[in-house]
Amino acid sequence: MTTEPTKPTKLPPLSPTPPTDDNAPAKRFVLDSNDPAQVGDGHWLRQGKTGPITTKWGSKLLKLPKKDSKMAEQKEEQAPVPLGTITPDSTAAGSDWLRRRVRKPAPTPPQAEPPPRVGRATPTRNSISSGQGMNGIAQLLDALTFAAEKHRMQRRKDVDASPYINHPIAVASVLCSEGGITEMDVLCAALLHDTIEDTNTTEEELRARFGDTVAKIVAEVTDDKTLDKHRRKALQIEHAHALSRAAKLVKLADKICNLRDVTSAPPAHWSLQRRHEYFDWARQVVEGLRGIHSKLEAIFYSVYSDRPQR
Repeated sequence: MTTEPTKPTKLPPLSPTPPTDDNAPAKRFVLDSNDPAQVGDGHWLRQGKTGPITTKWGSKLLKLPKKDSKMAEQKEEQAPVPLGTITPDSTAAGSDWLRRRVRKPAPTPPQAEPPPRVGRATPTRNSISSGQGMNGIAQLLDALTFAAEKHRMQRRKDVDASPYINHPIAVASVLCSEGGITEMDVLCAALLHDTIEDTNTTEEELRARFGDTVAKIVAEVTDDKTLDKHRRKALQIEHAHALSRAAKLVKLADKICNLRDVTSAPPAHWSLQRRHEYFDWARQVVEGLRGIHSKLEAIFYSVYSDRPQR
């Protein structure tokens, strides 16, 4: 008995275009690619960019209406895009879309510059507020330390026997705070102005530690202790006009401080007449310093006018 070969089942041909049925129910159909009954039995699936999604299952047609897909696309286009979001579209159209959607940050408005600070004096070379800021402060503190060490055993002649270092500090303070002087050499010389005259310090020692300029200023305002007191005072009057500018500033501030001390805390044994004599002598010295600093000169004559009356 001869067995005839089994003929393969002939599958129906694929439709070239999906049938349309406007009355089909609007249901979503998911094609299962793992189901051979769906994949291998002549079923088809097509999704257009703007058209509906349709699929055929036997003689049954499932379709998404056109209007729903269009509404979905419009909704997608109108959806807000967060700032800086990058879409997967890398085409030229996508790049144009990205440029339109990404917002550029708003430019920062220019900030107004703060108004310049109004000071008493314009900083000059070697000043605290110039480019040598920290070096200048270190030099000033070094001069203060040196003067305090040299005057550590000395006292003023007032009743309270105040530490002598108070006087050099006061001279430097008058120059800086009241006269607006910020030149480092002048301020250092003010702190050191009595070291050669009243201690065992030499001009060479100051030159080695603080430089030639500071040493010269201190030497100019130093009295020669080998001469008697009256001669020394007379030479101060004679030499005042010939001093350098820096030495004149130190001398003027020194006389301001001395007059203030004689007024408020005079030496314990000084009489009123001797205090008046000192005021008159200091005025003669300052006459030789005229024109060096108008503000400090005005301060001196203001203190002079308040000379003690008893």
